[in-house]
Amino acid sequence: MEISLGDADWSFKDLFAVSVLSLVAVAPLLIFDISIGAFFRGSIGTFVKFLAASLVLLPLPAAYVTSISTEKFRKETVGAAVVLPLSVLGLYYAAFTSGLFLGLLLISYKSRSVYHGDNFGWTSFKTVGSVLTVLALVLGATAAFSYQSSPEMQDDLQGALTNTTVDIAIEYTGISGQNIAPGGGNMEDIATQLSENVSRQSILMTEKAVFRAVEESGSFTEQQKTLLRSTFSSSSRNIPGNLSNQVQERLDTEPSTGEMDVEDLARSRVKPLIEKVTAPETPFLVLIFLTVLSTVYMFKLPFRFLGSIYALIIRAVRKRL
Repeated sequence: MEISLGDADWSFKDLFAVSVLSLVAVAPLLIFDISIGAFFRGSIGTFVKFLAASLVLLPLPAAYVTSISTEKFRKETVGAAVVLPLSVLGLYYAAFTSGLFLGLLLISYKSRSVYHGDNFGWTSFKTVGSVLTVLALVLGATAAFSYQSSPEMQDDLQGALTNTTVDIAIEYTGISGQNIAPGGGNMEDIATQLSENVSRQSILMTEKAVFRAVEESGSFTEQQKTLLRSTFSSSSRNIPGNLSNQVQERLDTEPSTGEMDVEDLARSRVKPLIEKVTAPETPFLVLIFLTVLSTVYMFKLPFRFLGSIYALIIRAVRKRL
């Protein structure tokens, strides 16, 4: 069914389909709590379910828009705006719905330039991922802004990182369950060992993450890679020792407060460091943005495969009808 609006012909059927499929795509957002605060309070299982549901449903409107946009940009794509009123429910609703809307517009614009009339499957594979790219950028920026403006979220993240760091360090050193007295004979040794292990493991994990990103970008020269390796090597030699010396000096100057569990001691030492590292300032906000971006991008390949399959099915059905 075609309806005339001014000098443009609109397909009511396609407008309706884009609207309905867009609503289907945001359904997981209404079912699951995906806030970062909920995530760090232990709702990881819910977050995984949300990702799985979105991976299945989100390619549907992207596939449909691809199937109708191989010849020209289709104005019916604005039917996805039906999800925008959900923005009143919160910041993450606004980010998800606006990202979906803008991503579908990009797909409709991009499909006509990618399609050459002989390989629709490849066209859909290349274009459906555009909606995920836009979503990743919008969600990453939203997560960074939310963290900067929400003390509650900062507390959740810092608490989770502190507990995780201490648990790993305690397990690594094998000193769980001990009680120690400040000023006692083994307290200094345990605190020093713990601080060295935590800092060394942190540096190693950071080095792995950085070089993984470097290899994926492919833009670093061998000279730059060598400089990075040298920097991390120097850090792993110097930082753990310097940190343990600071811990030792602090222990020497603190008055005795009686016997305490080693895990409580570890948390009291690690928490100020975590709070400093995760302060809502530019470096950590950029890290949040990149973390969200890379997490979403992990699903881009399966998203493209599923979206291209949907697009081929939708195109075959449209031709038959």
